[in-house]
Amino acid sequence: LLLALPGIFGVGVTSILSQYLAAKGFPWILVVVWTVVAVVQGALTTRLIPTYGADGAMLSLSASYLLLMVLVISLTLYVRRKHG
Repeated sequence: LLLALPGIFGVGVTSILSQYLAAKGFPWILVVVWTVVAVVQGALTTRLIPTYGADGAMLSLSASYLLLMVLVISLTLYVRRKHG
């Protein structure tokens, strides 16, 4: 459970910022961000689960969700600067 907490935080922040982005017109690049994170998630799980089991699954989820949070924060800052 402790390994999942960073990912839970990342999903929470991402959810809030995604609502903001949806209100600003849902930029298409958000779909690309989610696709990239899904690919990263798949790659991490295939590497970590066989070695670490459930801990590997939680680590891969947390890493992916934190990456998603960073990318969505970057996109939000870009959209905010663009729209003023």
